[in-house]
Amino acid sequence: TPKNLKGVNSMTDKYYYEHQAAEHEWLKWYSQHESKNYVGTSTTIDLIVVKLINDKLSVLIKPRDIHPFKDQLALPGSYLHSNEQSSTETMTRIYLEKLNLDHFSKLKPSQIQQLAAYADANRDPRGRVVSIAYIIYDNQAEAKNGYEWIELAQVQHYSNLAFNHGDILFDAFKRISDQFS
Repeated sequence: TPKNLKGVNSMTDKYYYEHQAAEHEWLKWYSQHESKNYVGTSTTIDLIVVKLINDKLSVLIKPRDIHPFKDQLALPGSYLHSNEQSSTETMTRIYLEKLNLDHFSKLKPSQIQQLAAYADANRDPRGRVVSIAYIIYDNQAEAKNGYEWIELAQVQHYSNLAFNHGDILFDAFKRISDQFS
């Protein structure tokens, strides 16, 4: 703190560092005083992969193999890795690693829709995790790696869904219903 601000309240300090200090001074002050006010978060991408089967919309879902929510039904998803430059890279990796499908890059932009971001504080017991959910219309997708096709209208009635995937599927069902009505 500059000599003339010693002992002055934190609002004066904040004003000085945000408006008058050099950026390197502000960064130091910020890391010591302000950054603790913001919750550290992680980001995940969850996919609602939709396919028309026997004239009914179905989604890929499977029981989780690991904690948290082991054995509960979950959408395909993953953390956004620090080396990934976009959610598209993460979605491509999820298709390859989780779904064992290699055609994500061939999907048209109209087949991929961002549904919503979910930031409920208690959606993941590991900490604050914001999920960005995408609806992917993919009639070429196959059920692999333990995933199964379940009729979308039925999934929203399941109570054994991991994280907040029930809410995500409810929102997806509503969005899709609105688009096709």
